[in-house]
Amino acid sequence: MVALKNCFRVCLIKKITVSISNVKDNLFSIGRVKSVQNSEILFETISTNAKWSKKMEKLDIKKISLIEYQTDYTESLLVAL
Repeated sequence: MVALKNCFRVCLIKKITVSISNVKDNLFSIGRVKSVQNSEILFETISTNAKWSKKMEKLDIKKISLIEYQTDYTESLLVAL
């Protein structure tokens, strides 16, 4: 869990846009980490039409099964912003 928190802290500092998946809960989000807390992150999402959401999502770090960055999809959304 400490390694995941450190990964999210790097994403926060460098403002890296990532996609986060939780297969068990059928969750897929793309956005930026806004804060890292004890067992969750606060996440600003990008919609499928390349707009930043005004609401933040709280995601439980323990439930995250996949983190990706610089994928073709995330990069194309950033270009469209």
